[in-house]
Amino acid sequence: MGLARRWKVALAITGLAAGTAGLAFGPVVRSRVADAGARYGATVEVGSVTPGWNAVRLGDVGVRFADAPSITVRLDEVSVAGVLFGERAVELRGGDVEAKAPVSVLLSEVAAVRARAGQPTSPGGGGPARSLSVSGLRGRWTPIEGSSEKVVVSGLAVDLSVAGAPSFTVESVQGASRGFEGTAGGLEVGFRRVDGTFRLARWTAREAFLDASGVEAGVVPVDSGATPTPVAPRAEGLPRVAAALAGLRGRLDVLGAQLDSFLAVDAEISVEGLSAKVRAHEQILSVGPGRFALRREGEAPRRLIVELARTVADEEAKRLALKLSVPYGDGAAAAPFVVETRGGPIPLAALGVREGDFGLVEPDRAWLEADATITLDDAQGTVGFEGDARVRGLSLRHGAIAEQPIRGLDLAFRGSVRANLDASRVSLARGELEVGALRASLRGEVQRRPGPPGKPEDWSVDLQWEVPLVACQSLLDAAPSGLLPLVSGSTMAGSLALKGTAKLDTAQLDKSYDVRWDAAVGCRMVAPRPQVAIERFLKPFKKSIYTPEGSIREAEFGPGTPDWTPGARITHLMEIAVVTAEDGRFARHGGFDHEAIRNSIRENIRARRFVRGASTISMQLAKNLYLPRDKTLSRKLEEAILTLYLEQVLTKEQMIELYLNVVEFGPMIYGIGPAAQHYFRTSPGALTVSQSFYLASILPSPRKQHFAAGGAVTGAWMNHLRRLMKYANHRGRLGDAELDEGLLEVPVFGSPSPIREAAPVLPGEEGEDVLRRHPWEDGEGDG
Repeated sequence: MGLARRWKVALAITGLAAGTAGLAFGPVVRSRVADAGARYGATVEVGSVTPGWNAVRLGDVGVRFADAPSITVRLDEVSVAGVLFGERAVELRGGDVEAKAPVSVLLSEVAAVRARAGQPTSPGGGGPARSLSVSGLRGRWTPIEGSSEKVVVSGLAVDLSVAGAPSFTVESVQGASRGFEGTAGGLEVGFRRVDGTFRLARWTAREAFLDASGVEAGVVPVDSGATPTPVAPRAEGLPRVAAALAGLRGRLDVLGAQLDSFLAVDAEISVEGLSAKVRAHEQILSVGPGRFALRREGEAPRRLIVELARTVADEEAKRLALKLSVPYGDGAAAAPFVVETRGGPIPLAALGVREGDFGLVEPDRAWLEADATITLDDAQGTVGFEGDARVRGLSLRHGAIAEQPIRGLDLAFRGSVRANLDASRVSLARGELEVGALRASLRGEVQRRPGPPGKPEDWSVDLQWEVPLVACQSLLDAAPSGLLPLVSGSTMAGSLALKGTAKLDTAQLDKSYDVRWDAAVGCRMVAPRPQVAIERFLKPFKKSIYTPEGSIREAEFGPGTPDWTPGARITHLMEIAVVTAEDGRFARHGGFDHEAIRNSIRENIRARRFVRGASTISMQLAKNLYLPRDKTLSRKLEEAILTLYLEQVLTKEQMIELYLNVVEFGPMIYGIGPAAQHYFRTSPGALTVSQSFYLASILPSPRKQHFAAGGAVTGAWMNHLRRLMKYANHRGRLGDAELDEGLLEVPVFGSPSPIREAAPVLPGEEGEDVLRRHPWEDGEGDG
């Protein structure tokens, strides 16, 4: 019993001592932690202290730095091992770090903390830890309260030893800054000690997504510590790209200096799966995922090398790579930006292009390959392209091309192009364009220069082009689905070839204008589709017409219908008037008036807008019989094919007969029969000279009328009609007696008999003076 009593007493004393020590342990640990924090100028608050063998665990630890007031730290748990025998190892588990200040301010605060850490420790502060690790940390950065700029980090783990360099892993990070938004996952970050300081040596991510669709063109968000200022162009008249490059130089120097301050020379920055969304020409384009890599090269100038690569199904043969070389620092102003694209074929969808981007349809069926270099030389003020690019099976929806999506388009370009950034000069040393089976070569130069004071700028053009011989059927077969919906499936014979030049200077247009071409068009439609076959129009047929409100209705036309007038019952004056007003070479051309086209190009260039067309009666008939009014590339191509077909299967007389019976003469007035009755209460065979010329004169704008209050044609429009009559007489179409009769007449709305004037005021004499007053300067009308 004595021995047992002594053990009980000893245990009681030991327990009392341990309890007393335990009561003192917490304050002692807090004091030591406070001393350690003071080394960094930090105030540390410890919520709980739990002792262990050779270790201590702290809970709910708050840290504030005197030199970094923008940073607050709250740690869930801090474990310190080796408290008795040295070799201390510190582990931080869980917690939050929040920073609210611009990057430049944060860098200054962190530098101040590091500087204080390098000073001798306070007495009793204890030595530094031999290792430090962090796991499960969360972080958030915003430059100012309420800012949309932010970075949010979760799952941060750090391994930091005194002898080595720190390394980080991050489960995920999200960020936003000046229109940019991004996320990344699976990050690994490593540092290397260089000249007594740590530099980033490795930054890799498993995947990342960057959304730059909200960034305005030319904006590069770089925090230089200064208030950002608008980027101004370096020279008057520079377009947007030149202005962006001018501002980009200075921004890159700032960015490069920042990278040099924390990047090791051979640092590796890469993302295995990078996706991005960017804005280009008001379109949003999605790209990726693909491999991204960034590195530095060279001394002066230094270059940032950015590489993007996308491989399909891990097949190296189906790999497309983009390499961007960006100069910065000393000597960068004289060095160009270089973009290289190599590889393919690869589906557009594999690049991240999605349905609807830039009007694209089914991007997974379109294949891209390229071997090209683009050089942006800011010092010389030029941009150059050298190489070739090809896309197969392209499908897209664009209202200017066709009403419905076109599918299966093959496009290719190879050549050498150089242009001034201010668009003052574009030079094509060689260029070859392929569109399906159609190949075209083009070379030449276009220059732009300021015009006289108060006048538009002037242009000079010197171009040569050629379309080698190609079978017409090959062209039709190679057309993408949806581009030629009406004629697709027809059978054609013959071939086509073109060769031409264009030389002009708008400052002296009449002296310099030389646009010419040789066209060998032997295309013939030998088996048209039923909707196209001419037999359809030799009997009653239905055709779409347009109401004044713009809606579409169907009406019946053709031989045997109530409003049809056979050619033999239409006065010959009507044909004379229509040919004079619309198509002076109708009897001689094969559907297209090449001289009228040349003249139209010249006059539109002179006016700097569209003022004159070159549509022939044959082309107008094709539009009226087959095509809607939409202005698309599809319609123009089908119009050309159908014009050739009509010229092939109809005589000129048959074309005029059909044309006069379907063309619009006014709101809901289609055909010469209804027109003669509506305007003059007469028949097509009884129309007088002036009435015929009036009806022909309104064909370009049939819904605009020219009658005065009493019903007679206005004096100004009568002058126009009399010029047409004199011109028709000058060309030998209208006889002298018919001219004299027509000059005395003034048509009256609703009356079969024109008013007769004893001595009409004539608009001018015949011959050259008349021709100069008319748009038919070369002796023939052009419509």
